[in-house]
Amino acid sequence: MLMVMVTEDFLWFVLNPAFGIKRFFSKQVPWHEKRIFFFPPEYYVTIILSFVVLLPLVMDGVNVINWWVSNFLTFFLLILMTILVTIFRKRN
Repeated sequence: MLMVMVTEDFLWFVLNPAFGIKRFFSKQVPWHEKRIFFFPPEYYVTIILSFVVLLPLVMDGVNVINWWVSNFLTFFLLILMTILVTIFRKRN
């Protein structure tokens, strides 16, 4: 659920005609002024927390690491595809 929040926030900027991906990465978003490798620190904290909340399951012997990694990669690929579609759509 936490990764969904990061994905939704980022896609809101990418797909919103008032912002767009260029404005997001150009630091023109007042509530995301601080950046670490192009993204707000809240994104990184949320992704780390999405793993931390699963630690009790890992300690009980449940193998959630593969599940978490596959979900993270899925969200990453969805964001990447959305960015590419948005860029190519604007060129045409």
